[in-house]
Amino acid sequence: LRHKLWPAFGRQRTPGDILYWPRNDQLVHFTHWAVYIGRRALSPEGERWMQDTHEVTGAELPEAVVHLWGAADSDARDMSADAAVVHTTLQLVGGSAYDGNLRYDAKYTPMRPAQIMERALTALHRKTYEERFGGYSVLGNNCEHFCTWARYGFQQSDQVGFGFTAVTGVLGLLLMGPPGAVIGGMIGSRVTKGVHSMRRQQSVKFDGVDHDQGEEEGEEVDWVVDCLVEHMAMEGAAEAISASAEHALPGVGS
Repeated sequence: LRHKLWPAFGRQRTPGDILYWPRNDQLVHFTHWAVYIGRRALSPEGERWMQDTHEVTGAELPEAVVHLWGAADSDARDMSADAAVVHTTLQLVGGSAYDGNLRYDAKYTPMRPAQIMERALTALHRKTYEERFGGYSVLGNNCEHFCTWARYGFQQSDQVGFGFTAVTGVLGLLLMGPPGAVIGGMIGSRVTKGVHSMRRQQSVKFDGVDHDQGEEEGEEVDWVVDCLVEHMAMEGAAEAISASAEHALPGVGS
């Protein structure tokens, strides 16, 4: 289900979706991440959020995202040391966005869209994210960390984890040959999983309660089931597309 243009499989664009853009033109390939917030912008006096249309001009607002990004005059906004939570148009990020929900919803149940939006907009307006997690860090606090925090309640960056595991595998290969590569990769994977687990535990401890506080148990079960059903439907759509493509190719399966 990875690397599908957003929104994948006929889904609607939903505020609270997380998106990513591959930056394959860089020396080290990476992805930039953002939270989609629909057509929203601060009012001229900056006291409330306008939705869909501008309250003064009546013009349709552009689609927008909230993300951890550098200042406009930064040489590399995606990885700038001065990166902060900002609001920009979707178009400004550049290129076609990919569906980040697919990469994480298979592992974690997302919060409801309204909860995700509240976290993202509060982090933007009150700077609560920077107060809690500090400044930008490629390894410890990047744009992907912000998006997973907003959507799932805790920070995680799979691209950092994959990179760390690859590095430990290469070091093992250099020191011990092929067996060392396997051992190094296993160590890297184990450390990465440990860091992810620790961050989830820290998030629950910091908030004091689970992120679904105040909801009836039955309502929470219904939400989890709905998320699972939606993900299974997308997996089925992906398999159907793959099977159709195979049948369309001459000689496949014969």
